[in-house]
Amino acid sequence: MYKASKRYLAASVSALTLAILMMLIAITAWTIAPEVVADTSGVQLELKKSLPP
Repeated sequence: MYKASKRYLAASVSALTLAILMMLIAITAWTIAPEVVADTSGVQLELKKSLPP
């Protein structure tokens, strides 16, 4: 049976942990200040124009 080396397992777990942390930071930043995140990333938020003023 194949056994992965400890170095490979450590690298895999570290990469997975880093990816999860980065996604949580992105979600938190978007929740706290969506306007700031949209401005810095170049994404334009469009307001719903179907509602009458």
